[in-house]
Amino acid sequence: MVNVHGLIALEAGVQEGHPVKFSEENVGYLADVVVDEKFRNEGFGAALMVYAVMQAKSLGFDTLYMRTLEENSMSKGIALALGFNQIQGAIQIVEREIIDGSTKNMRDIFLEKDLKNLNKDDIEAAMQMVVSKKQRAKAKKQETNNSVVQASEEGR
Repeated sequence: MVNVHGLIALEAGVQEGHPVKFSEENVGYLADVVVDEKFRNEGFGAALMVYAVMQAKSLGFDTLYMRTLEENSMSKGIALALGFNQIQGAIQIVEREIIDGSTKNMRDIFLEKDLKNLNKDDIEAAMQMVVSKKQRAKAKKQETNNSVVQASEEGR
C-alpha cells in the first residue's frame, strides 16, 4: 500500500479559456497541486511544486504557467518564492462554492516560470526553501506539543 500525501497535474499547452498568450509553443500548465488536509503546512505543497517545475523542464517545456487565487493563496506564495512571475493583465473572475454552500466571485491570476534558463542552482535553491519550510513546520509542531505537555503537567 502506498501512502499518498499530495498530487500534481501537468498539462501541455495553453488551456482553452485562459487569458494568456505565449510566444513559444512549448508551454506547460500546472493544472493542480493538491495536498491531503492532514499534511498541509508541512512543506509538501512546496515540494510538489518544485517537482512540477523539474518535470516540466524534463518534458521539454520552455515555460510553465499556473492559475491561482489572487488573495489568500498558499500556492501563490510558494510560486512566487520559486521564481514564478505574475502575468500582467491575465485575470479571471471565477464563481466558487464556499463551505456553507453559497457561491462567491473570486479573482484568479496567472503566473509563469521561464524554464529555458532553469539551472541546477535554481533547483537547489528551491529545494532548500522546501527543506527550510519543513524544518519550520516540524519545529512549530514540536513547540505546540511541548506547550500541550506543559499545560497538562501544570493542570495536575
